[in-house]
Amino acid sequence: MLIGDNVVISSNSVIENAVVIGDNVTLMPNVVLNFGVKLGCGVVIQSGTVIGSDGFGYAPSGSPKGSNAWQKIAHCGSVVIGDRVEIGANTTIDRGVLDDTSIADDVIIDNQVHIAHNVKIGAGTAIAGCTGIAGSTTIGKDCRIAGGVGIIGHINIADRVSILSMTRVTRSISQAGTFASGTSMQAVTKWRKSAARLNQLDDLHKRVKALENKKSL
Repeated sequence: MLIGDNVVISSNSVIENAVVIGDNVTLMPNVVLNFGVKLGCGVVIQSGTVIGSDGFGYAPSGSPKGSNAWQKIAHCGSVVIGDRVEIGANTTIDRGVLDDTSIADDVIIDNQVHIAHNVKIGAGTAIAGCTGIAGSTTIGKDCRIAGGVGIIGHINIADRVSILSMTRVTRSISQAGTFASGTSMQAVTKWRKSAARLNQLDDLHKRVKALENKKSL
C-alpha cells in the first residue's frame, strides 16, 4: 500500500492491499478501494462508492441448471484512475479481467453510475447519474453522457460525443456528434396508441410494398 501526501480518508472507508493513492486525494465515508486499485493525484470520491470489485463475468458450466450452472471468471486486472477525477456517491467501478479498467485524467462521474470490467474512459469525459456502461467498452475524450444512459459492451465511442438522457447505445459511434434514442413522454392514452401502431409497422410495410409493386406493373 502506498498513500501520498495530504490524503483525507474518512470514517469507515476500506483500503485493501497493494492500493496506490496519489497526493491530495479525498475519500468520503464508506468508500471501498479493493486490491490493487490505483488513484492519481487530486481525486475525490464520495460516500458509498466501491472501486475494484469483481465484474459480472461468468461462463456456462455445462452442468444442469442449479447451483453449479455458472463458472465464475477470475478477474486479475484492477482499476486505474487518473488525476483530478471526481466520482459521486454509490458508484461502482469493476476491476478488469486481464487488463485494467481505466479512467483517464479530469473525468467527472455522478452518483449511482456503474462502470463494468475492462471499460476505458477518455480524459475530460463527464457521466451523469444512473448511467450503466457494460464491459469492454471504450469511451473517448471529452464526451458528455447524460443521465440514465445504457451502453452495451464491446463497442467504441469516439471523442467529443454527446449522448442525451435515457439513450440506449447499441453500436459503436465513430465520429463526434450528439446522439439520442427512444420516444418522448406522452399522455398514456396517446402512448398506448403509438405503441399499438409500432407493433403494426411490419404489416404496414408489407402492404405499402405490395401497393408499390402493383403500381409498377
